[in-house]
Amino acid sequence: PKTVEQRGHAVRLRNLARLVRQRTQMVNRIHAQLHNAGLHLERGRMLTQGGREWVRSEAWPLLGEEQRLFIQMQWALIDHLSPMIHTLDRRVEHVGREIPAVALLETIPGIGPITASALAASITGDDVRRMKQKYPGVPVVTYVNTSAEVKAESDICCTSANAVNVVEAMGVDRVILLPDEYLAKNVAALTDVEVIAWRGLCEVHERFSGEEIRQYRESTPDLVVLAHPECHPDVLAEADYAGSTSSMIRYVKEKRPARVLMVTECSMSDNVAAETPDVEFIRPCNLCPHMKSITLQNILESLQEMRYEVTIPADVAEGARRAVQRMVDLGAEGRDFADGVKAAVTVESRASLGPVVGVSG
Repeated sequence: PKTVEQRGHAVRLRNLARLVRQRTQMVNRIHAQLHNAGLHLERGRMLTQGGREWVRSEAWPLLGEEQRLFIQMQWALIDHLSPMIHTLDRRVEHVGREIPAVALLETIPGIGPITASALAASITGDDVRRMKQKYPGVPVVTYVNTSAEVKAESDICCTSANAVNVVEAMGVDRVILLPDEYLAKNVAALTDVEVIAWRGLCEVHERFSGEEIRQYRESTPDLVVLAHPECHPDVLAEADYAGSTSSMIRYVKEKRPARVLMVTECSMSDNVAAETPDVEFIRPCNLCPHMKSITLQNILESLQEMRYEVTIPADVAEGARRAVQRMVDLGAEGRDFADGVKAAVTVESRASLGPVVGVSG
């Protein structure tokens, strides 16, 4: 049974994600008002005092009374939310060290699962069986951000770095690539293999848009944009470089651009910024609450005391291990996602698939 502390921690995680989304929406509204007036200010600066001073000195004379009032209202709401976000963030970080990570893997009544990402939760083993039934004989390549059950139904796994090479290594004309729709489309743009996708998306990367990247460039002309392949193809088309998280980090360390925008989860740019203090990072912060629920302290306790055991049925574990091992044995190298050409991709969902033969419902 869940303890009071565990339930409280789960609620804090959800509230933190909700408040950050609300604040981001307010920043976007201000950005839209400025953009409509022909003015551009990167979103990250809108949360700083310097950014507000710029708006008042440079933008105020060009804005109408209603626009100024609207922006002031958004600022007031942001000022109301920011202290709560700061307090919750610190509380999540510290209390999370005392809460068993595995406790957050289970469904909490009235709250729901909080560590299974939207992408991983978008597909089940049964969904994969339905896909294989509709496309008999077509190899199934599954992204590592999936459950053991889904992996067990797959032929091989892939990462965002090696996805293109794994797909091509199947040696066939058609491949099922699950579950991220945008990753599948970006892979399809770089290969002659026909890709069949699943309608699943990363809740962090799907929020970015090509228009947003263009606005960042207008406000910061010398900006270098790096994008993750889980983003929409339009985002990759606007980027200077597209690749996996490790590829983006390597790019920054080797190229040392003056200003960088890493189009991915918040903490990724924080990590690489610590190693490249000479690079200025413009952060379009989209928080992943599921990543926030994992702490080093929980991991350490699990390894030291062999606690928080997660049990997987033997047959599922065997199938999942086989799919992962095939990827490891293949040794497919990473590949960038630059210069792709958009390709037609069939995207399936539960609504488009029939029931598995011999299974009711």
